[in-house]
Amino acid sequence: MRWGSLASSGLPLAVRLAERGFVVAGIDINAETVALANRGKTVFTDEAGLEQALATAVRAKRFSAATDYGAV
Repeated sequence: MRWGSLASSGLPLAVRLAERGFVVAGIDINAETVALANRGKTVFTDEAGLEQALATAVRAKRFSAATDYGAV
C-alpha cells in the first residue's frame, strides 16, 4: 500500500496500518523525514508509542519510506 505524506497525521496512520499487517510504503518530499522514518525515528512526539511502533514496523519490513513514487 502506498501512503502519501508522512506529516503529523499521515505517519501515525501509516504506522497503525503497518501494525495491522499491511505493508506500507510512505511517500514524502522531505528527505529528512524519509530518512528518519526508515530508521524507525520520528520528530512527532505527541502520539504515545508512535516511534516504538514505527521502529517495529521498519524492522518487520512492513513500513518503508521514499521521496519518489518510483522507489516504492
